Amino acid sequence: IKTIDPGLWATRAAANELKATVMWNHAPLWWGWGGPFGQGDIDRFDWPLWWDWYDSGGRIGEEPPADVKKFLDLRSASVVVSPERSREVANEFFRLMHERVFFIQLVTKVKYPLIVSKKLGNVPHAGFAITANFAGEQLFFRQ
Repeated sequence: IKTIDPGLWATRAAANELKATVMWNHAPLWWGWGGPFGQGDIDRFDWPLWWDWYDSGGRIGEEPPADVKKFLDLRSASVVVSPERSREVANEFFRLMHERVFFIQLVTKVKYPLIVSKKLGNVPHAGFAITANFAGEQLFFRQ
């Protein structure tokens, strides 16, 4: 792996000049696929022309192949659905991902501990531990 300056990485990502890259994603792949579903253009380094087409309804960018459209539709379909439907969508998403190898997930189901004081209240005891890092306004100190 060759490490490059983050500014150069961002420039190359925006210009669609990255041949491959490595990223950290703390959420389950089907739910938190970080790259294209992140905030802002810098996080959407995967398939920039296809994403432009997908997000614009075909007005700009490049139309992706049918299997990529299915892949993107599955991810979008998993966002606001019942837990049962979410699992069905995730299973189909993984099936297609492993069949087509759009990207390689190196490690999965890594434990992410959350260590807090006993004095801290409203700490989640299930779900994604990293969520608490982004929900500080919901935590409080007990008297």
